[in-house]
Amino acid sequence: MKLSRKRPEDKDRKATVVLVCPVCGSDEIDYEAGMITGQKYRCRRCKYVGSFVLERRVEVGEDGRIEER
Repeated sequence: MKLSRKRPEDKDRKATVVLVCPVCGSDEIDYEAGMITGQKYRCRRCKYVGSFVLERRVEVGEDGRIEER
């Protein structure tokens, strides 16, 4: 059995998901409403309102640096 070892720099990073506007690409997305009609999001930059948003996986280091995964 082969053991997998993490690289030393991996222990200082945390993976997270960021919501992105499909119109302008901004990550300034707010959750607006949701119940029977489904989820709705609003972009603060371009004022897009809708249920379709993109997800982007990023890693955040201890120093606050963000890198795409």
